[in-house]
Amino acid sequence: MPGSGLSFAMIKQGRLQDSYEQAAQVLSADPLSARAHSLLGTSLLRSGEFRNSIESLYTALKLNDSEALALAGLSDIEYFENRPRRAYEGLKRAVTLDPYEPDYYVSLARASSRLEYYTEAAEAYQKFLDVSPKTDAERRARIKGLIDFYRYLGSTKIHRPGGKEISTVPFDIVNNRPFIDVKVNGKGPLRFVIDTGASLSVISVKTAQKLGIKSVAKGGNARAIGGTGTFPILYGLLDSMMIGETKIESVPVYIRTVHSTDDAPEAERADGYIGLSMLGSFAMTLDYKAKAMTLDRSQISDDAAAAKPDASKSGEKKEAEASPVPPGLVDYEIPIRSTSGGWPAPRPIFRDWTILSISSLTRVRPSALFPNPPSSETVSKG
Repeated sequence: MPGSGLSFAMIKQGRLQDSYEQAAQVLSADPLSARAHSLLGTSLLRSGEFRNSIESLYTALKLNDSEALALAGLSDIEYFENRPRRAYEGLKRAVTLDPYEPDYYVSLARASSRLEYYTEAAEAYQKFLDVSPKTDAERRARIKGLIDFYRYLGSTKIHRPGGKEISTVPFDIVNNRPFIDVKVNGKGPLRFVIDTGASLSVISVKTAQKLGIKSVAKGGNARAIGGTGTFPILYGLLDSMMIGETKIESVPVYIRTVHSTDDAPEAERADGYIGLSMLGSFAMTLDYKAKAMTLDRSQISDDAAAAKPDASKSGEKKEAEASPVPPGLVDYEIPIRSTSGGWPAPRPIFRDWTILSISSLTRVRPSALFPNPPSSETVSKG
């Protein structure tokens, strides 16, 4: 229908208000236009109006169950509400219905990585490169590097927690940054900063060389948030990191230069940064008064056990599954928080303006590796 194409083009240009108004005009002329409903819902979704977008997107699917844009939009909502399996299944169908829409492949890669289907995530990003315009060479280089990293990971399960379920370690405050001692691949102690602005963890080039850690993939350049200049994006995979008596295996990292002044004392020099995604398997408490960090994965285990279906309620479960309620209209949740690199992030708890603890919002292990392609400002300042 005339006007729908213009609305879609406006979405691509980021003119979401204009796209919404154009789709509304189409609907005023044809209230049963599935395409116009999907465009209206997508404009709302990309504006952050999750709840309001659901009705339009679902209406589009009721009118035409092969409306790929609506299916992709509802699948994105499933992803944001931490239902990656449903998002993955919806997006697999969306790319089948419309195999030439690049955005669907980005969303599919994101859902695949959350499920730790890294080979499929790599394939989805490769399809994105195949069907998207050959512009923005720097972004394409970053995605190629990410594809190589996903292929390297294959079926690897990252951030596997072990050791004691509850472990407390001291930290120092240096220039308003919390430093802790860790061991990497059994070697240390090394000084790492707990960086609430970092998604993926970072190890310095100098420390990586000392420990014999080499990059496993590379691609493109990044600019540190708040910094100037660029540096190459290098990916590495640590065998393990020990934080107190807690062990975390298969830790993906950036390998990059960590800057410090030549005259900086040893206490101010960092060997790397701990991204919050690595700590997503734990309820984490930062006690600034005691200068201690506690990692507790017993609560995560308890929640996982509690989530198992109750056999006594199996009849209720079957009835709920049979109900024709659309995805996204039941159990509506606040969209999952994520770090600048796209990783699900722990939720801070405040009291008297002091962060007492950080606990997982969803109580599940966040396994997505770069749900969004790394941007030029993905890496934390160092």
